[in-house]
Amino acid sequence: MTAAERQRRHRLGLSTPRTKQEGTMAQAEVLRRAPPPLPTTTQDLLAQRRLKAKRTINDLVEDVVVKLWEDKSFMKFVDAVYDSDTVEGSMDIDDTMAAMMIRDVAKKTSNDELAEKKLDVIVHAMRVVLRRYGQDRKERRNTVGGQIVPEEAVQAPQV
Repeated sequence: MTAAERQRRHRLGLSTPRTKQEGTMAQAEVLRRAPPPLPTTTQDLLAQRRLKAKRTINDLVEDVVVKLWEDKSFMKFVDAVYDSDTVEGSMDIDDTMAAMMIRDVAKKTSNDELAEKKLDVIVHAMRVVLRRYGQDRKERRNTVGGQIVPEEAVQAPQV
């Protein structure tokens, strides 16, 4: 037995084996420890979840964005990658209009946590959600032929 093995056994409170048979018995005793039983129901399992964090604003907005994704008026607001292509004349205003739609859907579906948020908070969360899916304005503007190119290589259209 090496010095490192002796130290490890001492730290674990195991006795130092004097014979081969004695050492294997101590090891077998350690291996026989039974783990706690698994939870029997889903509620018991959820009660043992270590991260008890509630859903973030981004998660709440994501649910609504996925619902609204095929809505043509919502798509018009999030489609433009240049101010000249927007519905209301500015990407910021279009984002605010999309956030208003998100908040309206949240009110209709009784999602009070999201329905009570300020528009600015919903706008920021919507931008995060669009980034999660690779659909944010910057990434789509810088994508040419399926490849993302550096921002300097992409020029804005001439107005």
